[in-house]
Amino acid sequence: RVFHLFDYPPLNTGDLQLKAKIKPFIFTSNNSFLSYNDVTVKHNDVPAGDPFKASAVIKDTNPNPYIAAGVTAILNDVLGRFAVPLMNDLKTGKTDGWDLMMKYDKHSTRSYMALAYTPSDHLNLPKKPLPTDVINWLETFDK
Repeated sequence: RVFHLFDYPPLNTGDLQLKAKIKPFIFTSNNSFLSYNDVTVKHNDVPAGDPFKASAVIKDTNPNPYIAAGVTAILNDVLGRFAVPLMNDLKTGKTDGWDLMMKYDKHSTRSYMALAYTPSDHLNLPKKPLPTDVINWLETFDK
């Protein structure tokens, strides 16, 4: 409801013009920098491999399979198994996606990854929930 105030006519007249003061928020840009573990690179020029030394951060398991799979692929796998069925619910009017999400409602995303998630085969990761250091690493690079 608060954001409706930006469209409220009395707040967009004369010198006030509230809506004109809104600045876009951009999560990423090719001209921005990524900086982690004392390594800084341009967003559009990230070298392959492990440029940010994730292997130094992921200590509670062998980091190599997780680094090879990558943050984006792992998070897409974690979230996609809910997002895709929910989108199908919107198209079909069914509740299968919602029912799946409610099955895990007791979890936050973090606890789901740590306690209930099993990676898909194509990621070539161990068939068990994610270790804490991997979750910390994923959260650092999400967005």
